[in-house]
Amino acid sequence: MTGSATPTPREQYAAIPTVEPLAREFARVLDELVEGALAELFAAAAERDLNFAQLRILRTLSRAQSEQTLGSLISGSELPASAVRRSLRDLAGRGLVAAELARRHPGGRASLTPSGRELLRELEEQRLQALSSFIADRDAAERLRLAGGLHLLDRRFPRAPTA
Repeated sequence: MTGSATPTPREQYAAIPTVEPLAREFARVLDELVEGALAELFAAAAERDLNFAQLRILRTLSRAQSEQTLGSLISGSELPASAVRRSLRDLAGRGLVAAELARRHPGGRASLTPSGRELLRELEEQRLQALSSFIADRDAAERLRLAGGLHLLDRRFPRAPTA
């Protein structure tokens, strides 16, 4: 850097990371973020005696926001039919879903109950508290950089329209 407090354009350009190292660092951070968030989500679900398949089904039903056929649940949750049927029976027994399952053919329907919605709301609130704690530990400059990065990601990966 030259003697002035403001970097020259050449110095600014030299400080810009090249694409490949930036992509590697971005991938590393995303992996850690996703793994950490999933670990926290699964731990919170386990505290409520929910397994992976049950959590996937509850979240799939929540995203759909309406009654779903068994076929759409299998497709949306990316779980085998046997796991979906078994999980729906257990979730219905716990009052978290309302399910009508046919005994001998693949038909059936399911929807979240108010208790199921409340459970997912609690899990979401716990997740938001963890993220809020992370953000609260950042100074103003870091929060600004985080907001800028999120804005770029949001533009690149827009939200799917909700039904």
